Amino acid sequence: MYLIQISDLHLGDCCDLKLISKKIDSFFESVQQKVSPDEEVILCVLGDIINGGNASACKDAIEIINYIKCKFCNYLKFKIVAVPGNHDICADEYGNLSFHTFNVLCNEFDYFCKGDCACVKVEFDEADLLLVNSVFHRDYKCGYVDIDEIKKIIITKNTFIVMHHSIFGIDKFDMSAIKDGYSILNYVEKNKISGILHGHTHGYRNVVIGNDCRIVGVGSFLKQVDDINNQCNIIHVDHNGIYSIDNFFYQGDFKEYKSQNVFTQKPTEIYSGVDLSDIYAKIKSDVQKDKIIQNFCMKVKFSLEEFESQVNKYFSDNIKDAYLWQSKELPDNLYYNHRQFMQSKNKDGIDFVVDELNAKPTSSRAVIPLIDYDRVINSGDGYLPSFNIVQFGFNDDSKTKLIITLYLRALEVNFFLKINLCELLLMAKEISESIRSVQDVDMNIYAFRAQYKEKFGCFVKAKIDTLSSADILMLICHSEFENIISLLKEKNDFCETIVNKKGILELRSAFNAVATRKKIVKRVFSLLDHVEKSMDELECERCKTSNYAAIAEKENMTQRAFCDLITLFESGELYENI
Repeated sequence: MYLIQISDLHLGDCCDLKLISKKIDSFFESVQQKVSPDEEVILCVLGDIINGGNASACKDAIEIINYIKCKFCNYLKFKIVAVPGNHDICADEYGNLSFHTFNVLCNEFDYFCKGDCACVKVEFDEADLLLVNSVFHRDYKCGYVDIDEIKKIIITKNTFIVMHHSIFGIDKFDMSAIKDGYSILNYVEKNKISGILHGHTHGYRNVVIGNDCRIVGVGSFLKQVDDINNQCNIIHVDHNGIYSIDNFFYQGDFKEYKSQNVFTQKPTEIYSGVDLSDIYAKIKSDVQKDKIIQNFCMKVKFSLEEFESQVNKYFSDNIKDAYLWQSKELPDNLYYNHRQFMQSKNKDGIDFVVDELNAKPTSSRAVIPLIDYDRVINSGDGYLPSFNIVQFGFNDDSKTKLIITLYLRALEVNFFLKINLCELLLMAKEISESIRSVQDVDMNIYAFRAQYKEKFGCFVKAKIDTLSSADILMLICHSEFENIISLLKEKNDFCETIVNKKGILELRSAFNAVATRKKIVKRVFSLLDHVEKSMDELECERCKTSNYAAIAEKENMTQRAFCDLITLFESGELYENI
């Protein structure tokens, strides 16, 4: 989700609409380079649309707003929200101050806080916006908010306050900030408000208050002021708050907007908390944005009962997979599992841990290494588990708190982290069945590198790779092409870490057998060649790097090759007409 922050248009008599249109064109080009049309984009107009209460500027303001809406017509999730500023207060024919002109302009916005309204909450996917009227008291000399009305609004998630005035002055001569800023500060801290977006100060501001609430000001969007550039901010928002801020400023000599990143949230150094769902959501969000988190660290403490409850609540779909990864017998559908590396000829790993923890009352700790040096240098990065070392111990003789430390050389977050957490639960429960004093778990998970993968097979074998050419030949002979299509789609969707061509080679072998009796179109074999070549190139690339982003192009090429083969099967045009 992106918030585009503009303020202080200050439109008056005789607006140069041609110049303004060119500025908006340049502004939109800058947005296009930064934000995809698929994103949810909210344009926040923070008051002072007209200048000095000049009601005659309303017509030009409507034309400009509609021109902006027209530019964003391809952004299907584009919305405009607005609040009034002190210059939007106009005098009627009797000299009374009113918001008639601003209220007319509200017809052009998707969401707004009218002049006589104190505040309005608007809900969006990633965050809610609290549109606050800081001039409801109709005094253009200073800002003021109706804190009692604001307190009536229930805050349920990540929320931003959007208003015209700042909550404090920019220098000792500034008398235009809102009165009673302390009440807003208390409200912000109590409700964990993520940010306050404001205009009015005609300059970029970025100040942090309370519980990491960021106050962001922006310069005038259109008003001509000597030696000051027109500005806007593009703010990237996720469910945790502000991720980044880019300040865009118009350079008249180049007739274009330039930008600079003025804030980017750094990934959390240690992920911790009391709710696994919240922790996981934060990890997933960070790794999606930053592609890689080096030296990943997660620390959580629960009672064993609470740990099991949260795993069952949030990761129930992954528990079945965790049992497979901790099965003492290697499941047929996995290339490998973790428990096979936790075995010796004489003893299972968890049995060893239990014996060690019972035998060492004063220094109770036991380690299970899943790899050794010979295995590392001979693996070729084939079946070497990322789950490298797991250690268990107690901090005192009561043996009530089980300390678990897990080290991974690589961690895939979208699928495997959830499986790994379920595995830790299974191991902790298995230990507690023998050491009945265990009540709590203190877990520390470290990874050299954490990454996110949209599709990941988790080393599960695609079904087509478990079939023989005879099995596939039977499918072809009985024209069960829907089954073959399903097998190919499954393999393609796995986006496997291990490049296994067995199923494709068996498919080729089956078609070679059929070709002795029926004429196969050449495209079948050319597409099989293309799939094999793509897989070879992908395998070669994976030998060079394990960085998901670096191999994405080869993965996409392989997936496209599979899609072409699937399309041919769907067409049914496999045999030549004789």
